[in-house]
Amino acid sequence: MLYSTRDWQTAISKLIQMTVNGELKWRNSDINNASPDEVIENALQAEQKEKIYVVSQSKYKYYYDEDNFSWKRAYNLSVYQNNFSDLSQIAQAPSMNLIESLFDIAQNSCAYSNNALSDLL
Repeated sequence: MLYSTRDWQTAISKLIQMTVNGELKWRNSDINNASPDEVIENALQAEQKEKIYVVSQSKYKYYYDEDNFSWKRAYNLSVYQNNFSDLSQIAQAPSMNLIESLFDIAQNSCAYSNNALSDLL
């Protein structure tokens, strides 16, 4: 049996709701699952029930032809689990716009937790 797109949408919506409710704390992450032609711009992680959720923003080269390309942005969500001293990826969400929403909310939550605007307000 496989997780459907609807399952992933439900799970991501729950991560968003938990973040908004303050039940999930996000912090900067150095966990990297980028492909060789991808550059991770920012990654955040949160832990919940022995799982580590990593949401990342990356860019990659989109080639129009052999010489011409532009940079495109992508958002990814991966799920990791600690197996003793080894961290292993156990799932990766399919590409969907909801991941960008999760990234934005996680980034704002992380900024708030770190008092990013405390000296200005």
